[in-house]
Parts: sequence; C-alpha cells; structure tokens
Amino acid sequence: MCKAMQRAISHSPRSMTMVGVCLHLFPTMIAAAYPWYLATFYQLLHSKSVASAFFSLCLALAVPGTAFISLHSLARIQPMRSEALILLRLTYITFISPSLYVLVGVLLYLMKFDGRDLQVWIAMWLILLITAWLTCVSRRGEVLSPLASESTRTVRLIHGVVASIVLVVFVFAHLINHTFGLFGVEVHEAIMIYLRHLYRSPFVEPVILVLIIFQIVSGLVLVEAKIRTIQSMFDALQTASGLYLAVFITSHLTAVFVLGRHAGVETDFKWATALPAGLLADPWAVRLIPHYFLGIWLLLIHVACGGRIVLLAHRVKPRAADTVCGLLIVASTLWTAVILAGVVGVRV
Repeated sequence: MCKAMQRAISHSPRSMTMVGVCLHLFPTMIAAAYPWYLATFYQLLHSKSVASAFFSLCLALAVPGTAFISLHSLARIQPMRSEALILLRLTYITFISPSLYVLVGVLLYLMKFDGRDLQVWIAMWLILLITAWLTCVSRRGEVLSPLASESTRTVRLIHGVVASIVLVVFVFAHLINHTFGLFGVEVHEAIMIYLRHLYRSPFVEPVILVLIIFQIVSGLVLVEAKIRTIQSMFDALQTASGLYLAVFITSHLTAVFVLGRHAGVETDFKWATALPAGLLADPWAVRLIPHYFLGIWLLLIHVACGGRIVLLAHRVKPRAADTVCGLLIVASTLWTAVILAGVVGVRV
C-alpha cells in the first residue's frame, strides 16, 4: 500500500493525482466503520468465535495502522502542497480514531445522548471526507512553505523538560502500578494507595494537572509546526503518538474527573477495567481495549522517540540513535502487552 501511494504521488511533479488522493483517503474511509469492527469483535467473542473476533479487532487496529502508513508517506513529500497538507491533517485525525471514539462516547454520555455514538461517528467522518475531498480538488498544486524550526525551539525545550518531570513524578509510577494488575486487584490497589500519597497530595496533583495540560497545548503547537517538514519514520511516530496522547489524555481526564471523581465514584483499577464483569463483557467498554493499548504503547514510543532527538542533539550518530530508539520501542511493546493483559483480566 505504501509503495502504491508513493507511485501515485510521484506521478505528477506539480500536484498529487486523484488516485493518490483516493489512496490517502482510504484510512479515513475505513475509520467510519470503526465502531462496527468493535461491535463485531464483541459479538464474535461471545459466540466463541475467537479467531474471527481477533480478526475484527485487527480490523479496528488497521485504522490507525493504515493511517500511519499514509501519514508517513505524506510526510516525505517536498515541497509540501496544499492537498498533501489537507490529507496529512485528515490522516492524523484518522490515526487517533481509537481514543477519539472513546472521547466521543464520553461527551455524548455527558450530554445525555446515550446510544448515538454510531450516528455521530459516521456523520463526523462523512463531513471530514467530503470537506477534505472538495478542498483537495479546489486547491491542488499550491506550494506551501515549511515553518521554521527555530520558531518552536523554545517550546520544544520546555516541552521536553516538563515531560521529564511528569514522567518521573507520575507517569512511570502510574504505569508500574498498572503492571501489577497482572497479579490481581488487591496487589494493584495496595500499590496505588501508596503512590496516591504522592501524586494526589494537595500540592502535587494540581501541579501535575497544569503540567499535563501544558504538554497537550505545547504538543499541538509542535505538531502543527512539524507537519510541514520532511519526517523520517521515527519523526512521524513521534508526531503521531504525540497527537494521539493529546486526545487520549483529554479523554482520560474527562472520564476520571467528570464521570468518576465528580460523581463520587472511586477511580481505581476496578473502575478503569469495568470489573467485576471486565472490558470484554461490556459492549461499550470493548472500545477501551484499543484505546488503552495504543495510549500506553504510544506514550512509551513518544518517550523513546523523544530520547532519540536528545541523542541526536548530543551528536550521537543517527544509526546508533535509531537503534536505541528501536530497542526501546520493542521493550515498550512488551511492557504494554503485560499491562494490557492485566487490564483485560489475565492473572498470574
């Protein structure tokens, strides 16, 4: 698919062909059916068709997967033209579909529009597709100048420093806590109670929240600046994962503080994993499986890619920096798998 995209792009020196536009719209087209993949996964799983259920889950994950292939291809186009930028933005939105679907569900629940998730979701993607298509057709060939990287240098520096603080004080402790979910709810909660003395203290918690909000806002600024520049695979991963995290964290904070703590509900491991029934037993909660998986995995990947940038800034050879980043991504995948196993109910 990626090679086909490249051929369609390179066919015209002036602008992207209509075939190229259609190929890059494909991930968004299949994103419109994302709720159906999850519903089919749930139905097949409970009819004991495990292999078919797994295939449906793979279809759901194919939405961000194909979106990344597309955005990586688009990110290598220079000079950047208007239709490529429009498609790139649309593809980034497609990439965040799993967490976006959760956020849509949470917001509709808060607005008392229960059961309207599918209709709103399909309407949203139809509007995006039609808008992108019409804009691409009307603005084909317009060359866009890249934004100067120096303009965001200060933002990048502060973003990295704040990220380090949040990772050390909260994120890594939170992930380690979830890792112990594999050993049972009691073990998880014992560690959680201990850690909450730190990150839920009256002084620390507001500071963490402010820093996280800053990370979301500054991250969006960096994404917009980086979207017009040539990106390697690791650069594209860093940008895409950062945007995904912005939506994931927004959804997570909304659920925790509005649906949970504001309503007087204990936001512990039982709440997050829909116990005692579990995520696999609830047709709404199954959307949390790819949401959690990609949220944790892309968080760790984002950190790994950020570390690669630091290594390059310290004049480490690109091949060595890429190797370190690749190894960290492998380790991140294993760690994510362990956490997700505990989340879906596996116990040792």
